[in-house]
Amino acid sequence: MNGRLRYEVPMKRICIVFLLLLPVILPVNSSFSQDDSVILDIRNKFYQINNAISQYRKVDVELEEGDPGSLTGYFCGSALRKIVYQTGDNMHTELSEFYFWNNRLFFAFIKIDITPVPGNDWKDSEDRFYFYGGMLYRWLDKSKKQVPRSENRYGAREKLLLDTARGYRNRFR
Repeated sequence: MNGRLRYEVPMKRICIVFLLLLPVILPVNSSFSQDDSVILDIRNKFYQINNAISQYRKVDVELEEGDPGSLTGYFCGSALRKIVYQTGDNMHTELSEFYFWNNRLFFAFIKIDITPVPGNDWKDSEDRFYFYGGMLYRWLDKSKKQVPRSENRYGAREKLLLDTARGYRNRFR
């Protein structure tokens, strides 16, 4: 009986310690699940739009003289869901896609390809930008690595993308 009591006491202590730590552990896990749920919601909207793209009304907009690119909007009813800007020549191509839900930007995909020339070591980029609450929430670079918010270019890129998306969106009004 004494041997049995020795095992019950440590088990009770473990349970008590666990219960005391539970409020500390749960907030950490819930913040990760909130982050995951935001990204999951963005991805679901992205897939929903792209899966229905053939059913959307496609509208091409004339660009300013001298801009060799094309600007296309995709509408579900009166709601603008996606804008695609494409431009390029034999040395450089750019594809920019902007996705909207409830008239707010929630995702942007920017792909730039540059034909390598002597002295130019930058060849291409492919970035994904997740927006939440009107702000840049997550930025993944071409390696799909997260760009930290602390980087100087983070805020500038956020402003550039929001302004560009707003300017393109206004072209469809």
